Amino acid sequence: RLKEARELFAELDGLGLAPGVDTFNGLLDGLVKSNWEVAMELFRVALETDVYGVFNPPLPPGKHRLDLTRFSAGAACVAFYWWLSTRARKVLWATVIPKKIILRVGVGLD
Repeated sequence: RLKEARELFAELDGLGLAPGVDTFNGLLDGLVKSNWEVAMELFRVALETDVYGVFNPPLPPGKHRLDLTRFSAGAACVAFYWWLSTRARKVLWATVIPKKIILRVGVGLD
């Protein structure tokens, strides 16, 4: 399925279009329940193309924040897992353990 997503992105690129937040959100919503590995790979593509912008800004030591307001429910799950498996891992071995992590999410779907 990742191959199909890449083909879709190549087709969009051929038309002079770039996949945006809605494209990634829709694909990640579908993949999060059916193929977690492909969802993670697709999320890495989203990171490489900076689709979501800065959602995990650098903060002072001991403070952490995720802004997932532009993410769909499935994309937010993938992003949170990505953060836990990459960024938070550093926190676990840091000298300053955070007292809280701020997770900002949207108000839901219509």
